[in-house]
Amino acid sequence: MTAAHCVAWGRPALKMKIRIGEHNLTGNRENQTYITESTKIPINFLSKCFFNFKGKKEPHPHIVRTLDKIKIHKQYDTAKTDYDVALVKFKRPVDLSLPHIRTICLPKDDRTTYTGKEATVTGWGMTTYNGATSNVLRAVNIIYD
Repeated sequence: MTAAHCVAWGRPALKMKIRIGEHNLTGNRENQTYITESTKIPINFLSKCFFNFKGKKEPHPHIVRTLDKIKIHKQYDTAKTDYDVALVKFKRPVDLSLPHIRTICLPKDDRTTYTGKEATVTGWGMTTYNGATSNVLRAVNIIYD
């Protein structure tokens, strides 16, 4: 699963190389204590997803996959941010036994409401309006409404 705006630019998106299990896009993996400086969320706050790398290199390298298929939400509109979600299928499987790669949790029952519940969103997107993107994976907790 990814943001639709990351893959909505047509067939050339199928030529992208996707990094799985990445944390720092620049390769500088030393002294990373926090995902976000403003809220001081520790990297290891999601113990199965993030690690504390302070003073040492990231213990597990990312893996790279190319895309086979992209399925963008049918109500996605490039002018808005609603329904900004897409599913991607890789050409080769991903080894889910690696300690730093996990699947996301999705509801088993679509009748359950999550309004008012907390969720964690992660990514390397812009941190301010029209600002630069982050090289380090960031996270924020939100309340679903």
